Amino acid sequence: MDTVGNFITKIRNSLMSNNSSISSFCSKPEQEVTKILIRLGFLVKCRVMSYRGKKVLFLKMRYSSGHSVIRSLVRVSKPGKRLYTSYTNFFKENTSFGILTTSKGMLNSYEALVLKQGGELLFNVS
Repeated sequence: MDTVGNFITKIRNSLMSNNSSISSFCSKPEQEVTKILIRLGFLVKCRVMSYRGKKVLFLKMRYSSGHSVIRSLVRVSKPGKRLYTSYTNFFKENTSFGILTTSKGMLNSYEALVLKQGGELLFNVS
């Protein structure tokens, strides 16, 4: 089961329907992705609550002038085809933020560039 892919799809679906919040069952990769999106300014806040004995993640989306701050959310590395990249290849083709998993944890493309870390490119957000 691809939890990060499902999480990205939930965010994308809520953006298309102009919902201002999302709820999703909580896992460690989803929490890490949420922290990165909050640091980058794409989400307003996140709350972890318990519902029937399970952790649930409640996210509030950031809107500016009635439009979402997130313009596109594209999954790059998939379970059937993993895509690994070096830190030198981040900004050669696109200007969006890449979220990747490295040996130092989940990082956005700018943090990975500063730390000179490559890894699996999960998705791009702009």
